[in-house]
Amino acid sequence: MSLSTLDRKVRNGTLPKPKKLGEKITAFDAVEINQWLEERRQSA
Repeated sequence: MSLSTLDRKVRNGTLPKPKKLGEKITAFDAVEINQWLEERRQSA
């Protein structure tokens, strides 16, 4: 997935928002991403 696609999915609420860990560090919460992936698997 490209960065622009990630950004768009976060902005429109279809992907969990990343957490700011520091001034230059942003990361997604692994639990939220795994839940998001499981939801996508179940709906496919």
